[in-house]
Amino acid sequence: MSERRKIAEALNGGLLTIEQDSASGGELLSGKLARQVEQLIIDRGLEPGDRLPSERELAAMFGVSRSVVRDAIASLEQRGLVKARTGSGIYVRDGSKGAVADVLGHMLRREVISLPELMETRRLVEIHNAGKAAQRASPEALEALGSTLERQQGSVGPLDLVQADVAFHEVLSQAAGNKVLAMLLSSLRPLLMEGMLMGTVLEGARDVAIQEHIAIYDAVRTRDGEAARRQMSEHLRRSYREWADAGYLDLESSLFGDD
Repeated sequence: MSERRKIAEALNGGLLTIEQDSASGGELLSGKLARQVEQLIIDRGLEPGDRLPSERELAAMFGVSRSVVRDAIASLEQRGLVKARTGSGIYVRDGSKGAVADVLGHMLRREVISLPELMETRRLVEIHNAGKAAQRASPEALEALGSTLERQQGSVGPLDLVQADVAFHEVLSQAAGNKVLAMLLSSLRPLLMEGMLMGTVLEGARDVAIQEHIAIYDAVRTRDGEAARRQMSEHLRRSYREWADAGYLDLESSLFGDD
């Protein structure tokens, strides 16, 4: 069965319907449809170049007018998620990763995703990444990682600091050599940004974070995978404590049992 046929059946089979979405209130139909198509792309893991149902097919599946579909597709095009090609069809674009990031960021702000869930995910991905980066990082990757440290040390203000902090973790994930995990961490960017900004209100947090990054970098540079994993675990543990110290949550030490 073709991917386009599977998509059509998912839409037409009642898996995604505008009527079922009771949380959207007075949102325009085009906005509801845009969110449903966005969610479909995310849920099915569609790749750039995959073709979606046509404008006419989407209108029939959702019971809306073609003008509603056109407005929804135009909204998704503006975000870089899809591309409508005249006479050809509607295709997924490279912006799909950005759509995942947008969705996750909204979910954290609406408390659909919790801070403990974010930290648990980070531990599962980033401790592994640190160890693998120590084994696999190329000279170019080490240079890029060092550059993010320099940027963090020269940062001015909380936002600049956090952007450099996130860049360090993203470059480290790329150095680990697993593209799936690198894409996963990249999709978490808005959550990482918001979570890290919470800790910047604490005195001394900036200097401690930089020192911990240096320790992780040194372990990766010297090919000490065990030390890299340990340093990353301690870094995440301290970040979690920061959220508690800043009043955003109660400590749940069970998150940091076995690494």
